[in-house]
Amino acid sequence: MPQWLVLGCPVVAALAKSILGGGLLFICSLWQCQGQLQLRLPQQSQAGYGVVPQVGQIWQTVADQSFEPTELRAELKAGNTYRFLVKTDVTLSPPGQTQRLFSMEQQARYDVGLREAGKGVAVRGITERLKVDIQAAGRSVSYDSLVKNPADAELAKHFEAAVYRYVKMELNTQMKILSRHEAGRQVENAGSPLAVLPHFGPDELVQIVESLPQPFTSRVVAVGDQWQLQGQQPVGELGELSFSIDYRLAEVVEYQRHRCVAIDFYGRLSGELADEAASRVDFHEAQLSGRLLYDPAIQMIRYSDQQLLMVANLPDETDHQKKVHVPLSQKIVLELMQVVPKKKPKK
Repeated sequence: MPQWLVLGCPVVAALAKSILGGGLLFICSLWQCQGQLQLRLPQQSQAGYGVVPQVGQIWQTVADQSFEPTELRAELKAGNTYRFLVKTDVTLSPPGQTQRLFSMEQQARYDVGLREAGKGVAVRGITERLKVDIQAAGRSVSYDSLVKNPADAELAKHFEAAVYRYVKMELNTQMKILSRHEAGRQVENAGSPLAVLPHFGPDELVQIVESLPQPFTSRVVAVGDQWQLQGQQPVGELGELSFSIDYRLAEVVEYQRHRCVAIDFYGRLSGELADEAASRVDFHEAQLSGRLLYDPAIQMIRYSDQQLLMVANLPDETDHQKKVHVPLSQKIVLELMQVVPKKKPKK
């Protein structure tokens, strides 16, 4: 396997798979990084309320801004099947070099029923499609789970575990995961030179579910109201990050003929992570901003668009004693593709 594709930095990869859940953040290992990494906020970036990613204005502000103050919450309802599409794009811009790009699309399906014991729901999640594109050093590779007999069989073997594995979860009435169980065909590739690349599958399916209730407050809110969430986000066994995110219920909009409320958000992440090889990431003031569209009629997020900006202080590829400032951006879009009612769940 070409060395340009083996781009491993386990701290950065694990970090990106974990931030904010849902498989939504994957800063893949697009750099042969060794030793200490220091991440800082780009000085030119000044974000705040109203500064949201440009998405071609896929929603329309409605004239009727009336909205009954209520408690907003995301809920997976028993008897429904939900399909989400998550698109992740990561760009690293090394000075004097071509950009390094990573793109992933994951279509996830969740079948929801009632728990056998206790209140809440039982959820079965599976990846119906995975598409990955990587560009680095002037070369590119791609994987699409719908393509039979792919050109790069080794790369396909690495990623195909995502579509062979599924996860069963039990959630309480607050959407907190009480238990999870993975099953399905196991794909082994421990000896592959691609083993340094992260896998996708059950973890991302769980993280999507975990991310859905995170933006909301337990109090009643109206248009113009603001709230803040603060806490710690575990990142596997590497440590944890502190986060502080401000939300504002900005306006009432129409999205794909659905009346939704738009919530703008802006936040920062900080902390320190380290792996077993003592590679360390000092995570200083990474900046996150975006907008989500919530449909009160189905109590679910229909659309979310967020962007993460930072600058990485990485070892020079030719001289690891020197540091290179590498701007990094990540854009993640979550779309609710479909909600299909099934037969009434058995009690």
